Amino acid sequence: EELGCCKWDGSGHYDTSCYPKPGPPTLGQIIDFLQMLDSVVQQAKLTLVFTSTGCRASGALLAGAVLVLSVGLSAQEAWTELLKAVPVPSPVAQEAWDRFPPPFSRTGQTGPSSVTVLECLAGLEAARDNGWLGDYSIWDSSSWRLLRDRMDATWLIPNEVLVMGHPSITALNPLFPGLLPGLPSLPS
Repeated sequence: EELGCCKWDGSGHYDTSCYPKPGPPTLGQIIDFLQMLDSVVQQAKLTLVFTSTGCRASGALLAGAVLVLSVGLSAQEAWTELLKAVPVPSPVAQEAWDRFPPPFSRTGQTGPSSVTVLECLAGLEAARDNGWLGDYSIWDSSSWRLLRDRMDATWLIPNEVLVMGHPSITALNPLFPGLLPGLPSLPS
């Protein structure tokens, strides 16, 4: 019942449209943003990126990713720079703009256990410092997405730890027939 509206959409993914707020940008979205920004910066003297108040946490994460992955700042240094341009988050977790709602939250409310922009930046810093991302400018987002879409998998630590959904469910994805021979297909 708790995940009642999270129904499989038939393409190997779940329809989460009944959940009011998305979580933080995915790694693929962050890398795409950085690559797009690099391309734009080469053609312009000034580049402005705007975000709405409701998406401030996502905008701050993307701006912070530039500082961590492009400029080389630590997560804390990037957060200190961001706080020069945005309001200080409320000490009350439910009111703080810098938190993302938990996955599958029906209310979209944040709380003390909600991941923060700073925590996301710390994850990017760790990935950078441990060599898990490599050079983001040549990172292949389409291969990363294909692995997620086709196999419901992603590298947690590249070439070391792969996480994935249950293969028998993933194999039912009609967009990629024949992943596991012998398993029945769902009707289209």
